[in-house]
Amino acid sequence: MKKGFVTCIIIMALLASTGCGGKGTPGETGNSPETPATDSSAKESSSTPAGVTNEFFAAFFSGQDAEAFALLTPQAQEATQSSFSADASDTIRWTVGETEINDTTATVYVHVNDLNDEGNMASETLAFTLRNCEKQWRIAGFSTEGLLINFESQEITSSTPDMATEEEIKVGQLPDAPVLK
Repeated sequence: MKKGFVTCIIIMALLASTGCGGKGTPGETGNSPETPATDSSAKESSSTPAGVTNEFFAAFFSGQDAEAFALLTPQAQEATQSSFSADASDTIRWTVGETEINDTTATVYVHVNDLNDEGNMASETLAFTLRNCEKQWRIAGFSTEGLLINFESQEITSSTPDMATEEEIKVGQLPDAPVLK
């Protein structure tokens, strides 16, 4: 199954082994939207998991490296510091959906629409896992269609039956991370 375009962008930007050189100052890419398109979830407080996730999307897809990077967990920042690079897009649209909170972790579902490689609008749902770090929600990773992406360890795990069970992946990678099918 071909993975979504947005998923590929986020994976490349966060887990690439090369640095951020040649990009210029964040936000000066020329193609980032003045106001990223979202729904009413933009009104979520930045102190909630949904609000942090929305802020991450707004910063990441506006090309604002520092702002997006600051919303990762300290472990994710350490693991991605030499490779993090936000990716401006003027075509992406997202809606922050349901949030599930479990003590010090949360899952936020984000419905994303963007152009695929063929230029057609494509949709996918991402489930972001956040941790409460020193009373602030921060992003640890996400999952989509059988993949778990752990920013803290820079691991990408497939949940296909040949690889591991969903429970093995949840326990080994991100606490309470859902595996989307």
